[in-house]
Amino acid sequence: MKGDDYFVKEISLLYTEFKKMEGHIVQAPNSYLNTLFIQNMRRSGGLAEAVPLTVKFGTTLDQIDDLRQRLLEFVKSEKREYQPNILTEIRDVVEAHSVNLNVVFFYKSNWQNELLRLQRRNKFICAMMLSMQAIGIEGPLKRLPGQKAEAPYYVHYSNPPDLQQQKDLDSNDQSAPAQETSYSPKARDESENGPKRSDSRQLADPLHPRRPRTESISAMAKRVDFSLGIKDVSSGDIMGDLYDDKGQTTVR
Repeated sequence: MKGDDYFVKEISLLYTEFKKMEGHIVQAPNSYLNTLFIQNMRRSGGLAEAVPLTVKFGTTLDQIDDLRQRLLEFVKSEKREYQPNILTEIRDVVEAHSVNLNVVFFYKSNWQNELLRLQRRNKFICAMMLSMQAIGIEGPLKRLPGQKAEAPYYVHYSNPPDLQQQKDLDSNDQSAPAQETSYSPKARDESENGPKRSDSRQLADPLHPRRPRTESISAMAKRVDFSLGIKDVSSGDIMGDLYDDKGQTTVR
């Protein structure tokens, strides 16, 4: 029974019946339960949860603090579900390649209602993901060649092509008619000096553009379901008789 969540269904003289979130019924003798440490979720207050993050080495402290401020703004706007507090903890630095940190947020209630906990957890992680994208916090794989336009990946083939294949390519080039090109001063300048860039923002990665912050995270949460569908599930309460007995208690 260690490591799982259970809901108490019935307490008898010699045994206790539990129900898991998946619907399984578990029966355990009270003599065994007396040797365990049980976490009573129903009697607990507001709980906290740490979300682990792994970012690339070189992420500035200003970016981490900006992430904390944005998340603090989000939890204050959702004050019915979260406590107005955000903690950031840098755990370790892995070989000057990545940084592991924790983002700790606080629920307003305990985890007695598992669906409600999942709904609030999804909302917070979605807000954190959008904040990281707006700030520019990236993972350690972004340091590798080929992940960005300004850091290309070059491939060198060690084996030369086949001799017959090279002859076929040369014959095709000689048989192809020459194409006439018209003279253009602009094209000559671009061929000598490269294409002109009117804006330095064109150097950004076209595959992963940085999203401009047109609206706040709290405003986006009003029109986007940050719970990823858990909100509708928790309101419908499809768990059957899981919460029929209001006196049952969640234990671990």
